[in-house]
Amino acid sequence: MTNLPLTNTQINASLNSKEDKLESLIGHLTRDDKEEIQKTFEDRMPEKLISNLSIKSTNGDFFEAAKFVSEGMQVIVDDQFSRAFKKKNYKPWNFEKYLYPVWILGVLFRYLVLFPLRVLIWVGGFFLIAVIFIIGSLILMKNKQKKLKFQTYMIKSWALLCFVSWSAVVRYHGTIPPKTTNNGKSLVFVANHTTLNDVVLLFRRQPCSIVGQRHSGFVGFLQNYVFAALDPVWFERWETKDRQSAIRKIKNRLNSGNVPLLLFPEGTCVNNEYCVMFKKGAFELDATIIPIAIKYNKLFANAYWNSREQSFLMHTLSLWASWAVIADVYFFPPQNKLPDETSTQFANRVKAMICRKAHLINCNADGYLKHVKLNENFIKHRQSQMANFLKKRFNLKEEENQNENQNQNENEKEKEKEKENIQNNNNNSQSEKNLKNLKNQNVLQNKKKITKSQSEIVLNSKKEK
Repeated sequence: MTNLPLTNTQINASLNSKEDKLESLIGHLTRDDKEEIQKTFEDRMPEKLISNLSIKSTNGDFFEAAKFVSEGMQVIVDDQFSRAFKKKNYKPWNFEKYLYPVWILGVLFRYLVLFPLRVLIWVGGFFLIAVIFIIGSLILMKNKQKKLKFQTYMIKSWALLCFVSWSAVVRYHGTIPPKTTNNGKSLVFVANHTTLNDVVLLFRRQPCSIVGQRHSGFVGFLQNYVFAALDPVWFERWETKDRQSAIRKIKNRLNSGNVPLLLFPEGTCVNNEYCVMFKKGAFELDATIIPIAIKYNKLFANAYWNSREQSFLMHTLSLWASWAVIADVYFFPPQNKLPDETSTQFANRVKAMICRKAHLINCNADGYLKHVKLNENFIKHRQSQMANFLKKRFNLKEEENQNENQNQNENEKEKEKEKENIQNNNNNSQSEKNLKNLKNQNVLQNKKKITKSQSEIVLNSKKEK
C-alpha cells in the first residue's frame, strides 16, 4: 500500500473537526489507496457477511460500510449505554403459595421493625458523633495534626454508624496503601461509581479528600458539614471557571500530602453492571494512582442510586428498609503512567483492571450523556432514515416488491379459484333446477296421460251401453 499523503497535524485536525471525520480523511486519499483499503476490507470480511450484505467490490464500498456501521449504532435505542443506567429487575421467586406468607412476614419485619430501628440508630448516632466532633475540634483547634487525626477518626466512626444502619457486610481485599508516596505527595484513589455511599465504604478504611460535583439538599448537607473536615474539592461541572479553580486546588492537595484524594472518573453513578468512560483528568496529575474496584451483591439490596428517578434521601431510606448491603472492595497496587503512555491510555488501562476484577462490562460511552434525553420523534425519524438507507443500499425494496407481486399473484389465483368454485356451484344448482323441472314436466305428462286414458275408458263404456 502506498504511503498516505497525510501528516500527523492533518490527521489530528481532521479527527478534531466537527465536520464528518471520515469524509475529510477520504478526501486526502488517492485512488490507489482506496482500492488497496477496499481489497483489504473484502479479504478480511467473512464471506457469509459479504454474501448477506450483498457488498460489491466497487471503489467506495468500504467507506459506505463504515458510514453504515456508524449510523446504525446511533439509531439503536436499547444499547449498552442506556442499559448502564437501568436498575436490573429480577423475576420474583417467592410468589408461591407456601412462600407468600413468609414473604409477607419478612416485609412487615423490615418495614415495622428494622426500618424504624435503623432510623433511630442513625439519627441518634449522628447527633452524638456531631456533638463529640464539634467539641473535640474546638479543643484541638491549635494543634492541626491532632485535630485532623481526631476528625479522621470521627469520620471513620460515622462510616461505621452507616454500616450498622444498613446491616452492611463489606469485605476488603488487597493491601490498603499509605496516605502518601515516598516523595511526600498524596496518593490518588480512583474507583468505579455506583452510589454516593461508595464514599462511606472507602472512608471506613481510609478517609480521603473527595473531588466531585457540588450538590444541594441532603447530599449538600453531607458535603458541607460531614466531608468538610477532609478539605474536599467541590465544583460545578458545567462552569469552566469552577473547573479551573478545582484543578488548582487538586494540585495543592497533592503537594500537601495530608490525606489521599478520591476521584470517580466516570463522573456519574452507573448500575454496577457496566463501567462507562473514565475522564482523563485524574490521570494527568502526574501522581500515583490507586485503582479501587467496588462490587455490590444485589441479593438483599440494590445499592445503585439513579438520581433521575429518586433523591438521595429516598435512596437511603430504601437501603434502611432492605435486608442488608453486601459489597466487596478491591485495592490494587499503585499504578504510574508509563513513559510512552498517554493520559487516555493510562485511564483505559486502569479502567480495564477495575472491570476485570469487579466483573463489569467495559463501555466507552461518556457518562455525562445520560443527562441528555432525546426526543422520541427524533429517534423514530433516525430509525426510519436508517431503514430507508438499508432498503436502498441492499436492494431490499426490490425484494419487497417481488414479495408483494408474489402475494398479489397468489391472491389473484385464490380469487379465481373462488370464482370457479362459485360458478361450479351455480352450475350445479342450475342443473338441479333443470332436473326438478324435467321431473315436474314428466309428472304432469304422466298425469295427463292417466286422465286421458281414464276419459277414454269412460267414453268407451258409455258407447257400449
